[in-house]
Amino acid sequence: MPTRTLQIGSITYAMKARKALSSISIHSKIIKTSSFGGCVYSIEFPSDQYYTVISELKRLGIKYETVG
Repeated sequence: MPTRTLQIGSITYAMKARKALSSISIHSKIIKTSSFGGCVYSIEFPSDQYYTVISELKRLGIKYETVG
């Protein structure tokens, strides 16, 4: 299944995002991505859940950037 990745930033917010997605039955995983400023954490999830995921992150006030 194709996946999408959203860059979250800190591990704390990535964990918060993963927990929130899990609560609405969306499987996701945290991945560590490199950045010019150091470590950045992202969440990876099924691409068919993209609009649900961004809606949930916006509702929670979690900032993100689309990767790729």
